[in-house]
Amino acid sequence: MPSTTTECGQCHTHINESPSISLEQRIPCPQCGSLSRHVKVTLEDSITVHADLGAKARHPGDKKPFLEQKTGDDFHRESGTWRKRTMVVDRENDRYLKIVIDPATNKEVYRNEEPLSEHQGRGSAKGKRTDK
Repeated sequence: MPSTTTECGQCHTHINESPSISLEQRIPCPQCGSLSRHVKVTLEDSITVHADLGAKARHPGDKKPFLEQKTGDDFHRESGTWRKRTMVVDRENDRYLKIVIDPATNKEVYRNEEPLSEHQGRGSAKGKRTDK
């Protein structure tokens, strides 16, 4: 909601009158007697920024990365909230790790740590949906 203040256009004394009052209805400034006015309108808003960082490591000549990592903000559609997510896919050491933390409580809401070879049927490995 915008806020407005009216002050004298000459000496900048605060004047308690509506900014939309007509010139004929204005009261003279109690300090200098001027009828000129400055009306200040203040608007405020806020913005929240979310970030996510991903990295991949490859051996020279290899196409598939031996290590992938993502960390940052992740939107959870079901709850409609933002969460902090860390995910590591380590192909060399057969390791998968995903940790999700609720930033409001700083509590871990999800953890999956398992051998990568057992991490099946998720992400791009999911089967195609046929319930259309």
